[in-house]
Amino acid sequence: MGSWFYEVDMSSFGELRSLLHQGPSAWNDISLLLEKWEPDEAFQQTILPYVRDHITQWPEGSASVPSRWKRWLLHGYEVHPLVLFDRLDMSNRHLDASDLLQLAKLECIQHTRVLNLESCNLYAGAIASFFAKEPLPNLEVLRLNRNSLKGEDAVALFQDTRLAGLHTLGLRTTQLDHRALEALVGSPSVWTLQILKLSGNRLDGRAREILYQADKMLSLRSIDLNQVGFEASDLEHLAKAPWLKSLRWLSFEFNGAPGESIAWLERFLSSAPLENLECLVITNRWLDNTIAHQIASQPKFAKLKHLGFNAYPDIELARRHAPTTRHEVMAIGGCDIEGIEAILNSPYLSSSLKAYWMLALEALE
Repeated sequence: MGSWFYEVDMSSFGELRSLLHQGPSAWNDISLLLEKWEPDEAFQQTILPYVRDHITQWPEGSASVPSRWKRWLLHGYEVHPLVLFDRLDMSNRHLDASDLLQLAKLECIQHTRVLNLESCNLYAGAIASFFAKEPLPNLEVLRLNRNSLKGEDAVALFQDTRLAGLHTLGLRTTQLDHRALEALVGSPSVWTLQILKLSGNRLDGRAREILYQADKMLSLRSIDLNQVGFEASDLEHLAKAPWLKSLRWLSFEFNGAPGESIAWLERFLSSAPLENLECLVITNRWLDNTIAHQIASQPKFAKLKHLGFNAYPDIELARRHAPTTRHEVMAIGGCDIEGIEAILNSPYLSSSLKAYWMLALEALE
């Protein structure tokens, strides 16, 4: 199908320029104006680059694809203004294989670098069929969170060479099994993969073993491993993962109560190659002063900018809404003033890391 909603010409450029100078608040009016523009050569070579130059300076998400454009896409219409975007967010829509195949026919999505299909009730076979059409030659970020990715269809999806070149892959809560994980860590896509989100997948023993032994993920910089079924003893194997030393961001949790679990964690933090970490988040709520003291005493954590027990330490949020109670200080786990002071007095930890923990201290005093 062709486009059907373009009626104006270059005379509208003055109006466009005025709207762009208003910033993100004018985005809806800008998108309405773009819909009416004749998608000729001047539009493609002059108007679109001009708009792109402006919106790339806006905060991320300010110029999101309007819902009406998404509806038109799924009805088979070429939405020419869509080439403005590096991002196509189709999340939280009930899609099926026919919707994806309709989307794959459209030329206007070929510039997309970021595709979000989170919570679309999709199965691996439908997603694999979509990529078989080669619709996204520039794709770098793919988010498939909260869909069903298991079995042979998931194996076929992750083995597809058309996914090679990905920078980020979101696979949270996708029912990932050991066969799919094995296909993923052995696929061409992991050579370039820098960010991998696996939280919410209850990995069995075989799957965890595959993850620890994966030796192709050497470009990995960030991994999210919350609620994947780790036991405290798994930390011994995680410490030997070939990709661990390249990480800048590590977020994980493990099953087990204090006591012996603390001992496993202490050994992990002491022996694992974590000297390149800039963010460490351990979401076990009971982490206490013992672990705070251990981290504070180790020179290898000098690059850390963010440290959280129980939650990510969001410094900007804490600054806007200063915490006043322990309940509001979410990222210090079971630490009390002693543990926080150990972090603040560390000769190794960064000032940016200490900034959040100072707010925590002020809330508890």
